[in-house]
Amino acid sequence: MKCKISIAILFLLVICIDQPLVLSQSNASTKSLSNVNTNNKFFIGFNTGYRFNISVDPDLSSNFLFGFSIQLPLSEFVSLQPELNFWKTDLINYPVESKYSVTDFPILLMLNVNYEKTGVDLLFGPGVIVQHDHSDKLISLNIGIGYWIRILERLRLNLESRLQLAGSIEPGGGNSVSSLYLRMGLKYELGN
Repeated sequence: MKCKISIAILFLLVICIDQPLVLSQSNASTKSLSNVNTNNKFFIGFNTGYRFNISVDPDLSSNFLFGFSIQLPLSEFVSLQPELNFWKTDLINYPVESKYSVTDFPILLMLNVNYEKTGVDLLFGPGVIVQHDHSDKLISLNIGIGYWIRILERLRLNLESRLQLAGSIEPGGGNSVSSLYLRMGLKYELGN
């Protein structure tokens, strides 16, 4: 419920921010949505979704997650997207139930394929996962695909699925985690 309220508030704020920009432009200089070039633009984003545990270890639960991102253009079709994601997870099937917080820091290289008001992003990159209550640190590899549609002149709705493979950086091995993310989010374009 809190997640739905957060998305609704963020959406309303962006609409309020975006409207004065559109209304203050003269009709002659207003671009139609289909002609706005979104390549080489900076975006900030908020996303939420569900993380499914697909590990061999069945003791980790699947959970809701949320996060923030910045999309930095490197060229017309390539972007760098650092992210900060959060979730809580449970260790199940243990004598004492254990809950802990997890922070995920992926840095993704994105291949952007855009067509008018829609586009597809192919994502690939490493990351670091910190399990706070267990002091574990994992290195991850992220592979995904995203679809976006422009819903306002500066606002995109994103849908994404991502496979994340992670393993311990401790000598001798340790935890390994495989996750499937299904996420939805908003990205707001910064600049002109």
